[in-house]
Amino acid sequence: MKKIIFLMISLLLLVSCSKKTPITAEDFSAKMTEAGFEIGEDEVEGADLVMIAHNGNYQLEHYTFKDKAAAETAFNNVKAGIETNKTTGYVETSVALGSHAKYQLTSGELYFVASYIDNTLIYASSSKADTDKVKELFDTLGY
Repeated sequence: MKKIIFLMISLLLLVSCSKKTPITAEDFSAKMTEAGFEIGEDEVEGADLVMIAHNGNYQLEHYTFKDKAAAETAFNNVKAGIETNKTTGYVETSVALGSHAKYQLTSGELYFVASYIDNTLIYASSSKADTDKVKELFDTLGY
């Protein structure tokens, strides 16, 4: 019975997670502006376009790369950087399916999240107090 439930949950996750569509830099900017964030651009080696959305408490960064391989490499680099913040009692989650992945870490009073879909990556760090707000934004953006 446990195996059947596990298989059903796995299948449900696979079906629901396999339909992710990357958000464009323009749509990211529009949605974040609508949420009250200020938008700016940045230049990062290896990225075609970087959009920064900030509200004074935390920021979300949207990266567009030439292809999925570049986004996946950047995601793995960001994830490795996030992992250096682990302290006693940390909580992490990691999901990777097909052309997307997501990593979250809560450690001490900090929260980090990075997610890529196809050739895009979104990253954020915030205080633990703002975790739910950041998670809601990632959900709104489809990441």
